[in-house]
Amino acid sequence: MKLTVPGMCGIYRILCYMNHRGYVGSTKEMMERKSKHENELRGGRHCNQEMQEDFKRYGEEAFIFQVVEVVEEKELGDREVYWQTKEKNGYNEFLGGRSLCPRGDKSKETGVAASNGSLRRVVWLKSPEGLLWVFPSIYSAAKKIGVKDKRIQEVANGYYRSLKGWTNYGI
Repeated sequence: MKLTVPGMCGIYRILCYMNHRGYVGSTKEMMERKSKHENELRGGRHCNQEMQEDFKRYGEEAFIFQVVEVVEEKELGDREVYWQTKEKNGYNEFLGGRSLCPRGDKSKETGVAASNGSLRRVVWLKSPEGLLWVFPSIYSAAKKIGVKDKRIQEVANGYYRSLKGWTNYGI
């Protein structure tokens, strides 16, 4: 799929049409992210091992890159989670971004992710239904759950065990 809009911000899906499995992600730069996925898959070094194995098994021709939704940057995290929940047979291991692939900033170990040179707190919460949600910020978690930012921060810091049935997953 040829992308012609530089800087397009949004949600994408990588679909393997041989087994109907998809990987949903978000990005501030669609063309750059597409190229990175292609290079990692072609080089045999993609961080999602199941997708890498299927890429090797079925070949590049079996995979397509789709733009699912164009959104504003502030909506990326919430919309990514929304589309990941729609993907019933997906490659994603967690809901939300920055959770599957290790980064140089050690976001998985510290609970902090880099964004445009500044640091934001990534919040890992388990929903009342038992699903793991990874929010790109305290703000996005508060918005989803319908509470104040301070309450999410208190749960994330371990001051409270749960909030409206959501519990701290604490990576």
